[in-house]
Amino acid sequence: MFKKLDFKLSQASVEGDDSSRALLVSHELNQIILESLDFEDVVQKIADTIPNQLKFATGVVAIIDTEKGTIRRVAASRTKEAIEAIKALSVPFKNIEIPLSYTDNLIARAVAERHAFVTDTVFDVMDPVLNEEESAKIQGIMGTKTTFVFPIFASHDRAIGVFIASTGKEISEITQYERDMVQIFIDGVGVAIEHALLYSKLKNISDELAVANNRLKQLDQLKDEFVSVASHELRTPMTAIKSFLWMALNKQKENMTPDLKRYLDKAYTSTERLINLVNDMLNISRIEGGRIALKLEMVDIVALTTDVVEELQPKATEKGVRLEIAKANVPNVLCDKDKIHEVLLNLMGNSLKFTPKDGTVSVVFRKEAEVLDIAVSDTGRGIAPEDMNKLFTKFGRLDNSYVAVAESGGTGLGLYISKSLVEIHKGKIWAESDGLDHGATFTFTLPIFGTGLAENLKKDAPKETSDTKELEKTKVNI
Repeated sequence: MFKKLDFKLSQASVEGDDSSRALLVSHELNQIILESLDFEDVVQKIADTIPNQLKFATGVVAIIDTEKGTIRRVAASRTKEAIEAIKALSVPFKNIEIPLSYTDNLIARAVAERHAFVTDTVFDVMDPVLNEEESAKIQGIMGTKTTFVFPIFASHDRAIGVFIASTGKEISEITQYERDMVQIFIDGVGVAIEHALLYSKLKNISDELAVANNRLKQLDQLKDEFVSVASHELRTPMTAIKSFLWMALNKQKENMTPDLKRYLDKAYTSTERLINLVNDMLNISRIEGGRIALKLEMVDIVALTTDVVEELQPKATEKGVRLEIAKANVPNVLCDKDKIHEVLLNLMGNSLKFTPKDGTVSVVFRKEAEVLDIAVSDTGRGIAPEDMNKLFTKFGRLDNSYVAVAESGGTGLGLYISKSLVEIHKGKIWAESDGLDHGATFTFTLPIFGTGLAENLKKDAPKETSDTKELEKTKVNI
C-alpha cells in the first residue's frame, strides 16, 4: 500500500534532544553543498546522511536522464542493509532505470506528480525491473517496513531526481521530527546535486577538449613532419629543374625562338615561386612547432639593409622604382642576421611589387629608448582601412594591396612569417596607410645592442637543438 505525504513542519518536533540531531543534519547538508562539486562524492554523501543521522536502513539517490527519458539510481547508502541488498540484486544497481512514463512505479510517479509518497512494499519502487517475488526478497534482506519517495527539486523548481529512504519502522512509528528532517534535508539537496551535475558536465567537456587539443597537437606535429619530408623530397628535383632552365635560357640564346624563350621564362619563374612556397611553408612549420633557434649577434642594420637593397636593385631598375636608405646615426642591434634579412627582404620586396614606375621604396631608422624602429615606406597602392586587420595573417591576401597574388606571385605567407620572426626577437611589427593610392609603411622594432632589452633577449631566445639544425638543412636556396 502507498499514499501521498503532506508534511507540515512542526516547531515542537525539533525541541530538546531532537534539536541537536537537527543541527547535525543541517551541518551535513551544508558540507554537501559547500565542500564538494564532485558528482559521485555529492550523491554518495546525500545517500548516507539520512540513514546515518535518522537511523534509517537505506538511502538511495536517483537522477533523471532527460535524453533517455528515464530515472536511474546513482548512489546508495553504505549501510549494512543497503550493501547486502545490492549484492542480492539480479540487476547491477546502477543499471536500474525506470521510464519516466511508467507511473506504476512510485519513483516515476513522484516526479510526474511532484509529490512525495510512502509505501510498505519495496516492489512499488522496483517495478518493472524486479518482479514482486524478487522485490520481497530484497525487502527481507533490508528488513524494512516503510519506504519514502521524495522528489528532488533544483533551481527554478525543476525536478531532477528522487530520494528513496527505507526504515524498519512501521509508518505509524515514524515521528514527526523524522518526517520533518527528511523533508528539510531533501529541500536542500537539489541545489547541491544541480551544481555537481553542472560541474560534472563542464569537467567532461574540459576532458573532451583536452583530448581534442592533444589530437590537434599530434596532427600539427604530423603536418610539420610532412612539410619537412616534402621539403627534402622536393629540394633536389626543383634545384635540378631550375638549373637546367637557367642553362637553357643562358647557353642557347642564339638558337631559341621568341616563343620558346617565353615558355622557358615562365617555367623558370614558376619554379622560383614553388621554391618560395616550400621555403615559406618550412619556415611556418618551424616557427609554429617551436623548432626555430636564434643565432644572436651584434648587427649593423644599415649594412644588412644595404645588402637587401643590392639584391632587389635589378628588379627595382627593371620596374623604374628608386630604393633609398636613410643612414645617419643608426645604432647596432642584437638579432639573428639571417632571419632579419628575411624580414627586410619580405617587406621591401612587397613594397617593390606594388610600387609603380617612378615610385620610391625607402627605409628609415628611428631610435626609441631601447629599440630601433625600422620603417619600410613606399609610394605604392596603399591599403584600404577595412583590410588592415587582414595583414600579418597566414595566407592573408588583399584584393588591392600588398599580398595580392595575381601579378606578384606571392604565397600570402611573407607578412605572417615576418611578424613571427620579429616577435621571436621581442619586437613588434605594424602597418600604416592613408588608404588606397596613398602608399604604406611597414615598421618593425629590434632591441638595440647593449640595452637591457637586448640582454633579456639573450636569456630568453630559443637555442639551437639537433632538430633545428636538421630543419635548417631542408631550406631550399633560390
